[in-house]
Amino acid sequence: MRAVIDVTKEEIKDTSAGRVLLTSSDFTPAETNTGVTVYGGENLSPETIFEQIISSGTEIKAIEIPKSLVSSLAGSEAQEILYSALFAAISSGEEITINPMRTNSLSNESKSKIIKRAVELIPIEELCPNHPWSTHGEESLAAAYHTISANLIKLDDYEGALEALSVSDRFEDSPRSLALRGVIAKQRGETLAAVANMVSSLQQYEKRKADTESHYLTFAPKSFEDINSELKEGLDALNRKENEAALTHFAKAVFQFDGFYKNQGIDKIN
Repeated sequence: MRAVIDVTKEEIKDTSAGRVLLTSSDFTPAETNTGVTVYGGENLSPETIFEQIISSGTEIKAIEIPKSLVSSLAGSEAQEILYSALFAAISSGEEITINPMRTNSLSNESKSKIIKRAVELIPIEELCPNHPWSTHGEESLAAAYHTISANLIKLDDYEGALEALSVSDRFEDSPRSLALRGVIAKQRGETLAAVANMVSSLQQYEKRKADTESHYLTFAPKSFEDINSELKEGLDALNRKENEAALTHFAKAVFQFDGFYKNQGIDKIN
């Protein structure tokens, strides 16, 4: 026996039924009457879902979960609640039934909320598994939160991105954190702060270039000549008090130092 809860109309509440179907009145009954059963950690991995949210903005129509997970659900809108159900089920390895989804329909604000909910409910090692967690735990933590911050920047959630960087900074002083703060400052119209962060990031990259033994992340730019050229152009622009031009040159130097920014799609300063 199962209960049906429309998360857009009712408060999430426990039920005596063995399973609960969570749905949304954004969809018609015909869209939620069939589903596919999967298991957390088997057909769906946290990493896959995390990437799906970011890349395609997939919206869940309905999800059936054990009633024992209902108490862990939270959110201010339907998709945030439905995704929190999915994350809770994945983390517990419980059986899940998901109805067909539609893509490219989530707003940036909704994506941001869902990503932050994922970070709350799923261990970071599972969200970002492609790091050497057993040998470089703290550096892996910092790198994972840099990725989360970069994704929130793309969604225009600068407060969330800064919160992620604050977490990363507990584990490592990284040139990436400084550069990401520079990108955020630029997006907020804080040009001088952006310049300061990019310059500090370049200084950190120079230090890290010589320290490869204690880190698993290494930085090998294709052309130090190009980086030095951008740095010189940036300094000349600063001397002329052309702050925007200086920022552009410093940012280009940072982005050439580390392919992370291009991989994350934030290697342009507009």
